[in-house]
Amino acid sequence: QPLPPPIRDGAPLKLLQVQVAFRHGARTPMDDPSDEPVSWLTAEQDLSDQPALRNTRCFDPGSDVGMDPKEVFSKSPGKVFASPGTLEGGGKSGALTREGFQQARGLGAELRARYIDGAAGPLLPARWEAAEPLVVVRSTRMERTVATAAGVLSGLFAADAATMRPRVLFNGKDEWLVAHPASGCARFREIFERGHAASWAHLNEAQRGVLERVGAAAEQGLLRNARETWSNGSTWAIVAYRDQLACRAAEGKRVPPHVEREAAALDSAATLQMHHMFTGGAAFEADEAAAETEALRLW
Repeated sequence: QPLPPPIRDGAPLKLLQVQVAFRHGARTPMDDPSDEPVSWLTAEQDLSDQPALRNTRCFDPGSDVGMDPKEVFSKSPGKVFASPGTLEGGGKSGALTREGFQQARGLGAELRARYIDGAAGPLLPARWEAAEPLVVVRSTRMERTVATAAGVLSGLFAADAATMRPRVLFNGKDEWLVAHPASGCARFREIFERGHAASWAHLNEAQRGVLERVGAAAEQGLLRNARETWSNGSTWAIVAYRDQLACRAAEGKRVPPHVEREAAALDSAATLQMHHMFTGGAAFEADEAAAETEALRLW
């Protein structure tokens, strides 16, 4: 049920603007090493039949020159995780799948139900032509995030998905929308590396348990050597295992039962480790609040 409008000084407040941040939809894994491989087909990531994506144009900061996403990403493979690798079956690694695009459309439909068709009244016009000047889309310089943005818009304005021409603004010449350990900020790199090291050094009993169980399962086939395919080796093992498992599950690919039953525990373990990474290991510092605040401000 929709919440009633907030009240201040006896009068209801009016919603004027909404900022929505979201990640990409389901994608193929960065790598899928296994003694029991599954196929990742190009047809599963073919989005050529999506007019909203075909008509999307990308813009660098300060530029009025629209760029076709195909041209952007074919010319800069080093900036696109979707390009370098080829998986079993011929599909690209790190690429948004058709399932991921439909997830994005579903998010767009949910946003429409909330902000256009909601009982509180529309925040945006119902049709894209009128709403376009009011909608700003920003994305990292990655193929899968641009495609996800197009998917969200095609769900938000489904009646116009075949004719809309979305504009996607890049944050800059690099691929990151926010700060990243690869950025030029020395303090940020220091905090992230501290959090990364602390997140591994302070694995709790549950994390160590799931790592041991999934690691043993890896030797039986699925996820074999996944930890070695990520930077920093085994310190990324939990995250690498979870990534490969999640990618397979989203696409309905085979996951052995002895691995599938660890899915919930693996998700919790990876989420906790990532939290410690991105807060600079604040939970293990003398002044947790100050350490976490500094880390989050730099992000």
